[in-house]
Amino acid sequence: LDERLRALIGCEPRVHDDQWSITWTLPQAVMDELATLCDQPRVQWQRGLVVHANVYKCGDETAVEHYGAWNPIEHPTPQFHLPEQFGRLQFT
Repeated sequence: LDERLRALIGCEPRVHDDQWSITWTLPQAVMDELATLCDQPRVQWQRGLVVHANVYKCGDETAVEHYGAWNPIEHPTPQFHLPEQFGRLQFT
């Protein structure tokens, strides 16, 4: 994404005792641009909408190779684009 769209994304990490969480805020403009980039129709994002997806991080080009995913990946190698491995996201 270009700087203009990245500036619209909110990110709020939290650490609680022995766990952490992160809250992302993705405005409609960002979601519309992502749909356009992926040649997909725009979605009317609204409270209660449920989608299936995964959120992942690849550290394959770092000093210590590592990977992480929000929803578990049941596959012998990192495969982040398998719909059967997606989780349920509900927009609030």
